[in-house]
Amino acid sequence: MPEIEISHLGVTYLHRKKETTAIRDLSLRIPNEKISVVLGASGSGKTTLLMAILNRFAFDGEIRSDGVDIETMELGQRNLAYVSQTFDLYPHFTIYDNLAFPLKTIGASHEEIDERVLEMADFLGLRVCLSRKPKDLSVGQQQRVSLGRALIKRPSLLLLDEPFSNLDVAFRQKMLHLLRDYQISSQITIVYVTHQIKDALWVGDHFIVLEQGTLAFEGDKNALFASPNRSVRSLLEAEEEPI
Repeated sequence: MPEIEISHLGVTYLHRKKETTAIRDLSLRIPNEKISVVLGASGSGKTTLLMAILNRFAFDGEIRSDGVDIETMELGQRNLAYVSQTFDLYPHFTIYDNLAFPLKTIGASHEEIDERVLEMADFLGLRVCLSRKPKDLSVGQQQRVSLGRALIKRPSLLLLDEPFSNLDVAFRQKMLHLLRDYQISSQITIVYVTHQIKDALWVGDHFIVLEQGTLAFEGDKNALFASPNRSVRSLLEAEEEPI
């Protein structure tokens, strides 16, 4: 599973001839086979960091996956998956076909597709939903389908951009338990962007705090609580429902 090394990352957006720096001179390490949580205020660069790791746009600096520059790698070589806040399900497909779609694109056999779709449906508690369309599912069920469609490829790297932010506390807790169980069983590398500090503390192994596009903190939970950084202290003191 990949370890991600980021060196002197810089990202600048151009909008209506105006440049905005989203990330500046950012260097950090995302350890393999761990859940790394990215925290920070809105506009701190969390989503931009994920998009850079996805290689969605040009950036300054370097991002290496297990020592290999990602700009020299085809997306398929990296075996990664991405889940955002929006479910991005195919509305006219059944849940079975939504889950099966990533496997069909890589040419998996009908037998393998059927086996892996049923396995993922059982893992996520979606077996009874397989013949339904997304519109017939609850928000929590749709989010599970979205996560399942990413996991069914058995990625080495999973990028999550606040995928559970629209769920209530009970559903978030279920999803985080599923995520942790899957990470333990498969030993994949996960990068999880969230603004829910208590969710982060429950699920995270490694913590990254961004502040206005720069690195405010990187380390484990003990170091996070010991950090004197003002942004870190502010996050830890934030009031939120318990997980």
